[in-house]
Amino acid sequence: MAKILSSPDVDFFVKFLLGERGLDLSPYSKKFLGRRIFSRLLFLKLNSVNEYVGFLKRNPREFTNFLNALSINVSEFFRDPEVFDYFYKYCLPKLIKEKKKRKESWVYCWSCGCCYGEETYSLAILFREILEKENNLKVKIWGTDINEKAIRVAQEGEYRMSALGKIDKHFLDKYFMYLPQKDMYQVKEEIKKIVIFKKHNLLVERPFRGMDVIFFRNVKIYFDKEKGDSLLSAICESLKNGGYLVLGKVEILPNSLSELFEAVSVKHRIFRKFLGRRLE
Repeated sequence: MAKILSSPDVDFFVKFLLGERGLDLSPYSKKFLGRRIFSRLLFLKLNSVNEYVGFLKRNPREFTNFLNALSINVSEFFRDPEVFDYFYKYCLPKLIKEKKKRKESWVYCWSCGCCYGEETYSLAILFREILEKENNLKVKIWGTDINEKAIRVAQEGEYRMSALGKIDKHFLDKYFMYLPQKDMYQVKEEIKKIVIFKKHNLLVERPFRGMDVIFFRNVKIYFDKEKGDSLLSAICESLKNGGYLVLGKVEILPNSLSELFEAVSVKHRIFRKFLGRRLE
């Protein structure tokens, strides 16, 4: 077996994942993908990409191992900081302007598959920053996950520096308290009080309703394409008209939902819901 995968081999695998799981790996370079695929071939003692595809079909759990190799499921504050930066600079001001226009006093957000809470708290920090000057607006953010242990960790709000590597020092100093006895950082109460963590199973429990923002990042990747699209469709019913949907780096909006959304930023996988008319 060659030590470097050919470009056609990588293309074949990318096409397979798109069809099987609805995952778009195009943001990654072929060289990077080739190395990650090759590492799985070595570990599993397989001789070709064709053999690996067959193995994936017989052993769906291997999808998770491959995603781990891509580090897609890493949980940390401000994961993919350019996404949060874009959302903060271009989406939040429009959302707040619309809220004030409608004379609404609450903004409701949902962080699905929140794991240990890093994404949820990251969102809370951005809202806290932008709403400091908006006395008439309040925010409530739900962070949900099927893992009860992860929810308990999120509620504690204590993190190692390894989870805070991408956080701005200004945010770290302002919204965290260092715990020297544990060598950890704890989220301050002013952020905790706008967040609710709750165990929630997307497969069997009804989605929340009336959301202005939904972060559904790196959740679809754990399901086959049909189930992932079905879950996303149900999640989208939770969004208000004009609400924002944020997907993961490799996740795509299925064609069945394209008429309900306009792309705010395809690069950052940010979409805005509209019903019957384009939004300003």
